[in-house]
Amino acid sequence: MKNIVIGIIVIIVIILVIILVGNNKVEENKESVSEDQIVTDHNEKGTIKEFSLDSFVEFVDEAPEPQFSVKEITVNKGDTVKIAVNVTSGIHSFKIDEFGVFANTPTGEITMVEFVADKAGKYIYYCNQPGHRELGHWGTITVTEN
Repeated sequence: MKNIVIGIIVIIVIILVIILVGNNKVEENKESVSEDQIVTDHNEKGTIKEFSLDSFVEFVDEAPEPQFSVKEITVNKGDTVKIAVNVTSGIHSFKIDEFGVFANTPTGEITMVEFVADKAGKYIYYCNQPGHRELGHWGTITVTEN
């Protein structure tokens, strides 16, 4: 019986260590992503590029103006694109029609979206909450030929 209790305690300690180490890696990744492009890796399809942007509402003359902090992103065709969306105020989402990207983005959380930029061109990313795109809550992603 004593060996079983010791075994259970050891398993619990191992699980706690794994959880703590995993949380530290998530925090390190959050800190490493900035508004500037970061080339993090190469894979068989292209380069992995990471971006970070805030989604928020500011008030101008008492009127709400939802915005993204980054208005332009440029990548190469074939790149894997990872975007960390941090909603600091308001209720928002993140969408890119041409790449089938959609994510609800809860306030106070960082939501990661990922896709392969498999076609060259200039595309709009936007919040699809009613009226937000029309109020300026959008940006462009330009995918260039290599």
